[in-house]
Amino acid sequence: MRNFIIGTLLLLLAAGCKDPYVADLRPAERSMLVVEGHLGNGAATTIRLSRAIDLTEHRDTVKPELRARLTVEGKDNTSFPFLERGQGRYEANLTGLQTGREYRLRIRTSNGSEYLSDYVLMKNNPVIDSISWREVPEGVRLYASTHDPANNTLYYRWEYEETWELRSNYVSTYKKGSPRTVIPRRMPEEDVSICWKMQPSTSIHLGSSAKLAADVISEQPLLLIPAAHEKLAFRYSILVRQYALSK
Repeated sequence: MRNFIIGTLLLLLAAGCKDPYVADLRPAERSMLVVEGHLGNGAATTIRLSRAIDLTEHRDTVKPELRARLTVEGKDNTSFPFLERGQGRYEANLTGLQTGREYRLRIRTSNGSEYLSDYVLMKNNPVIDSISWREVPEGVRLYASTHDPANNTLYYRWEYEETWELRSNYVSTYKKGSPRTVIPRRMPEEDVSICWKMQPSTSIHLGSSAKLAADVISEQPLLLIPAAHEKLAFRYSILVRQYALSK
C-alpha cells in the first residue's frame, strides 16, 4: 500500500510540472500571410490566401485575405492573372504554362504589401499508374503508384476527394403534400433514403524517388479507412490528383 501511495504522489508531482507555453511573437508574425496552392498547367488553378491566427484566441475559422492581386509571371514575359472568387480564394486558367520554362507568383495585398516567389521550373506531371487497395488488420489501406520514364520528376505530392454512399435506417415512402396531408413517393428521384458524402484530403502526402535507382513510386500510402467506418458499408470512390514538385 505504501508503494502505491508513493507512486501516485510521483504522478501528481509530474503532472504539476507542466507550464503553459506562450510563443513570444512580434505583432507582424501574428498576422503572417499564408499562401496555399499549387502552380501547374491546369485549366483551373486555385490559390487560397489567409492570415495566421494566434492560437490563444481560440478561433475556429480561417481569416481570409481579401482584395489581393495575384499574377503568375514567366521569364518569357508571359503573365497569367487570377480572379478573386471570395473567402480568400483566387482562380486562374494556367493552361498556357509550358514545361521546361520558369515561372513565379506575385502577390499584392490590399494594404500595398507585395510578395514575390522565386522562379521555379515547370515540370512535366507523370500520369498515375494505379490506385490500389489492400485489406489490413486495421481496415483498408489505399495506395498510389506512378513513374517517370525520363527520371526527371523525383518529388511528388498527392491530394484526393473521397465519396461514399450512405443509406438511412428507414425508408421514407411518403412526403408532405398540402397542409395536413401526405402523399406517396412514386418517382425514383423522390427517394431520400440514399445519399452521398464527399470529403477532401486534409493531410500533406509527399513521396520521393530521389534516392532510388529509377524514378518509380510503388504503392505510396495515401490513407487508411478503419474497418468499422461507414465508408466501407456500401459503395466508395476516391479521386486522386498528383503533382510534380521541385525539391
